[in-house]
Amino acid sequence: MKISVIGGGYAGLVTGACLSGLGHAVTIVDVDPAKVQMINAKKPPIYEEQLEDLLQKNCGDRLCASTSYESVSNSDLTFICVGTPSNSDGSANLAYVKSACISVGKELKKILNYQVVVVKSTVPTGTTERIVCPWCYNLARKRQARSDLQQTLSFYRRDRRSRISCTRTGSSSGASMTGHLTG
Repeated sequence: MKISVIGGGYAGLVTGACLSGLGHAVTIVDVDPAKVQMINAKKPPIYEEQLEDLLQKNCGDRLCASTSYESVSNSDLTFICVGTPSNSDGSANLAYVKSACISVGKELKKILNYQVVVVKSTVPTGTTERIVCPWCYNLARKRQARSDLQQTLSFYRRDRRSRISCTRTGSSSGASMTGHLTG
C-alpha cells in the first residue's frame, strides 16, 4: 500500500516508520527541509527508542521524506499528523491542520481513484466536520463515494520502558495497521 503521512513529528514519523516496517511504501511530508533531510539521511529528528533502527532499515527502500505534497496524489491512504499547539487562551491552534488539509485537497483534486484520509492530529471535537471536510474534500471537489475521511485517537504512554510497537490486526473488513508506543 502507498501511504502519505503529513507531518514528521512524533505522531507522523513514528506512524510512518512503523508502517514502512510492515512493508508499506511511505512518504513523510513535512514543511521543514532540515527535518526532511535528516529523515532521508536515516537520522531521526526526534528521539524514540527503536526509531533510528526503523529509519536505518527502511529509508531509501520503503520510506522517504519530502517537502512536496505530490505523494498524496499517488497514495491509497493519507494520514494528517501535524501539530496542534495551544493558543494563549488554551484552545488548539488548528492553523497547521487547515494548511495540511488545503494542500491535501489540492492533490486529491488531481486524482480519480478512491482515497482515505485519516486525521491523526490531536484535534477538538467537530474539527473534522468544520475544517477537514470543507478544506480537504470541498477544495478537491470530491464526492464521498470517491474519498473517505477517518479520525483516529492517539494516546501515547511514555516511561523508561517505552518502545515502539508495530502491529497488524485483521478484521472482517480488512487489515488495520498501527504504529504506537507501548510501555
